[in-house]
Amino acid sequence: MKKQYLGRIAAATFLMSFNVSSGTLDGESLISLETVSVELASTGRATADVTANSIVINPDYSMGYHFRIYITLTNGATFADSDYVLEQSTAGAATGSINDFVLINKEVAGSSELEFVILTSAGIDASDEYILSGASVPGHAININLPELAAGETVQIEAAGRDYIGIYEYYDGVDLFSYMNEFSASVDVLADAVIDRNSNAQTFTNGNLSDQIVLDFSNLPLDNKVSLRDKDLVRIELQGDMSNIESLVFKTGNIVRGSFDLSENQGQFSASASDAFAFASNQIIATLNGEIDHREMIKTRSFMISTVLEFSNGHELVLIDEKTDAGRWKYNGLQAKVPRMQLNESGSSSWITLVNEEFESANVSAEVRWYIDGSTQEVASYVDLGEVPGRSIITVTEDVFLQALGNPLEPVEVFITFTSLSTSNQMHVIAEKNGVEGRFLYPVLYDSNSVEPRAWLN
Repeated sequence: MKKQYLGRIAAATFLMSFNVSSGTLDGESLISLETVSVELASTGRATADVTANSIVINPDYSMGYHFRIYITLTNGATFADSDYVLEQSTAGAATGSINDFVLINKEVAGSSELEFVILTSAGIDASDEYILSGASVPGHAININLPELAAGETVQIEAAGRDYIGIYEYYDGVDLFSYMNEFSASVDVLADAVIDRNSNAQTFTNGNLSDQIVLDFSNLPLDNKVSLRDKDLVRIELQGDMSNIESLVFKTGNIVRGSFDLSENQGQFSASASDAFAFASNQIIATLNGEIDHREMIKTRSFMISTVLEFSNGHELVLIDEKTDAGRWKYNGLQAKVPRMQLNESGSSSWITLVNEEFESANVSAEVRWYIDGSTQEVASYVDLGEVPGRSIITVTEDVFLQALGNPLEPVEVFITFTSLSTSNQMHVIAEKNGVEGRFLYPVLYDSNSVEPRAWLN
């Protein structure tokens, strides 16, 4: 059978001792607890077979005619075979009678419980042992339908005895299967880079040509597990601004497996699951093309990721949830801030002077956050202030900002962030006001932590 739907239990012995006084399943249990893949069982068609002659029952109690033994699987597991017998073990398997007990279930296959009744008039002795067989003759494996369970859940085998009055004892179960997640994935390394305007946004800072997101994939070596096929896929979806990206590739084991299909706000790629899970660490590598959208240049670019394991039979498993943080990119240098400026005040006016000491011209834009009565806030995310020619000075009056804000009638207070596309640190901002109290300068904030004086903010 296909491994994706079948698991196998190694040979083991399950020895039960019915002891009325203790109320437990006494005696030695040599059965090995087997691990089961949650993904395998989630198909709803997974089975595991317990090796023939491995389940041996010793009631340890004299039982009379018409006494009964119930053998039960827990947590939704069911017996898969259509017939079962209890064979008396006199010297091992296939050596004793199969007529001491009779299975009396109305429905056998798909039942979680087997009910056996003693039909021998002499009953059975406390020392008698019986081997469970998954057929009408001795020596057959016990096939079990595995239920869909979450990681950490277990399947046990239990037993109970009944006399003429009713159930006289329940016995503690023994674990047969323990469920674990076979496949998992996580984001190990986030995107974390600064796009370098000084290279016309063709590289990241420090001369780095690329940035990467690292995904960790893991598949546990379980006893009953899925065997990945060539057509099983890992579907990866990266959300975020994809502009300015030249290529986005998926790499495993130092081999580029292919490129993402890119749209404006999304990148998608489907990798062979066997390739992805063959290596613990896999990379999504991005390179840039230098095409900048001026409207986006003052924004941090954030990414979110999700991954799904898609089996060829149509079953899907979410490995990384939607909207999982995958990191962010920033733009370097060349920003300055005016933290407080009054506009639209009667009897006064404010303005900005942009001084470009570089020989080449550079575009300057602004993000304007404004407040009315110190509380209500609005944002004009992109105000194009135009090109500042090389070795030149331009003045931007408050009317430009008021127009961007929709020409409010009342006085407003604004917080302005300026961004320049200059390739050097030679663009300067002067903010001034002239009113009834005279003329004065607003403070302009640059990056005071930079090694360069008056360096623009990141």
